Amino acid sequence: MLLWLGGVLWVRHVQPGMRWPPRRTSGLTIACAFCVMAASGYLLYYAGEGATRDAIGLVHWIIGLALILPMLLHALPSYRRRSIDG
Repeated sequence: MLLWLGGVLWVRHVQPGMRWPPRRTSGLTIACAFCVMAASGYLLYYAGEGATRDAIGLVHWIIGLALILPMLLHALPSYRRRSIDG
């Protein structure tokens, strides 16, 4: 489901949004982190127990928490207004 949503966002939001350079950095950061989160989610599903699974889980948590800032910057109305005005 989440990968489907990522595909929809890519077509309907990311590709058209690439025209606005001020928002491009936060958007690409979110898109790249989404790809890492998807890969680590699959690895968590298929990894057995042990240190490898713990490390993958830690990476998944850290990236997920670190995404809060880029997503806020990307979505804040004042940030959006500044980037559209120039």
